[in-house]
Amino acid sequence: MLLESGHFMRNIGTALSVLVGIATIPLMLLNVLGGITSGIWLAFLGEWKLLGTGVAAMFLGGIAVIPALMPGMVFTLPGVYFMERNWNLPGYFFLLLSTLYTVSIMVVWCVGVLVFFMSRATAETYIPLLIWSYGIGVSVWSWLAKKDGSDASVISSFFAQIGYVVMMGVVLVSNRVTVIDLVFTFGGVMLIAVIANFSITVALQGYARLHD
Repeated sequence: MLLESGHFMRNIGTALSVLVGIATIPLMLLNVLGGITSGIWLAFLGEWKLLGTGVAAMFLGGIAVIPALMPGMVFTLPGVYFMERNWNLPGYFFLLLSTLYTVSIMVVWCVGVLVFFMSRATAETYIPLLIWSYGIGVSVWSWLAKKDGSDASVISSFFAQIGYVVMMGVVLVSNRVTVIDLVFTFGGVMLIAVIANFSITVALQGYARLHD
């Protein structure tokens, strides 16, 4: 059983490492240069109001998101309680609900940011606003992941960046995109994060039991 748990953890780690390796450089370039480039572009076009709104959202987004995440403790606390007593089935259930709640807030925020800015885009501002919205959408989750420091937060933040890029691609290639389309697109990517985090939790719990 110990070997199985260790093998499972290595498989997860290998899969995530490959994905991170593939996506890291493009995301790094987008994170570093995207905001600066799109900001200068929008300033050149005189879109000061949208620039100001974006900067405000970057700084105040955490204040808005943290209270929205707090109700998730209704699921987290029972999950931790059950896991500490080795009542794994109800523990996993509540922790999964907690993760799904967090992801739902991430979906609402990121899709909401994209819809807000792109609904105000013109042919001239379409591309810079799309890139600008990326920084606003993902910066909150990057900040929270850095503040929290847990593997689950880092994984969720990473997949939020991938999910937002996928949404950007959908917006670029589709003539008509609905909010529901964006929710399913971003939510589908975030489901991978849910599976990864939940699998790691199960594997770590099994590994811990073997060492009790």
